[in-house]
Amino acid sequence: MNRQEQPKITVLLTVFNGEQYLSEAIDSILCQTFNDFEFIIINDGSSDKSAEIAERYAQKDSRIILIHQKNEGLTKSLNKGLSLAKGEYIARMDADDISEPERLQVQAQFLDQNQDVGVVGIDGLVIDEEGHEVGKVGHPVLHNEITALLLLDNRFTHSSVMFRAKLSHLYGVYDETLIMAQDYDLWLRFFMYTKMANIPRPLHKWRANITSGISINKRDEQIVFRDKVRQNFLEKHFSKSGDHINLILSNLRNCPTDRVLLAHLKRVYLSLSLVHRLYLRLKVFIFFRQEALLKVISH
Repeated sequence: MNRQEQPKITVLLTVFNGEQYLSEAIDSILCQTFNDFEFIIINDGSSDKSAEIAERYAQKDSRIILIHQKNEGLTKSLNKGLSLAKGEYIARMDADDISEPERLQVQAQFLDQNQDVGVVGIDGLVIDEEGHEVGKVGHPVLHNEITALLLLDNRFTHSSVMFRAKLSHLYGVYDETLIMAQDYDLWLRFFMYTKMANIPRPLHKWRANITSGISINKRDEQIVFRDKVRQNFLEKHFSKSGDHINLILSNLRNCPTDRVLLAHLKRVYLSLSLVHRLYLRLKVFIFFRQEALLKVISH
């Protein structure tokens, strides 16, 4: 592929000291059944052999654009990759995960055939350090199903997502104040302007650090950043409109005890006139049939 031509897909991978699994991750992209892509690899100041490994691949495959930089962290590295990307679609990839050979083809075909969808994820498998399957990753499939859960938690595996590049051009890139949950913040922003979907096929393998427990420890920190992102989104889009209230209620229906959404619903309730408060109380009762929830928002 001539670098001057526009590839269909830009695959974006950043690596920091990821020598152990990097070759397997790169191989899984280079062996895709879909070939019309550029592969941006950003070596984010690695001190191990990651740079050597990436250089070796870049010398053999012209689709690879390799960037070496001092360590700037994941979020800034992703934004640098987006600034360089020429593809119509952006496909994320992590340095310790594996994409099945049909992944890019399936996701690109889906976006081609569904012009109203801007973000598409896939299901996957959880693997351990040795590559053994230890679990499965499933996500809600349709836009309405995702919408009813998106304000509770991220409904996409970041390293398996493909999205339209024009979305980041129009609505912004990753928030560089976030060291975690930066993808969740991006999906919430895109959610305001496009439909989303997940393809229920296990075309991705996500590696969990079972032995070291790193993934489990990071999950606690992820929750802190996730809730920060949710609160910021709700505050920014605060509204007394029926659509806004229905969105909150549809998510609360799936988790009636969620403290972030309950606090926001109470804020909406207190901002309403007496008549509209009574209307909201009725709506809450119809949604949940729970007096306890009414007490939470009205006291």
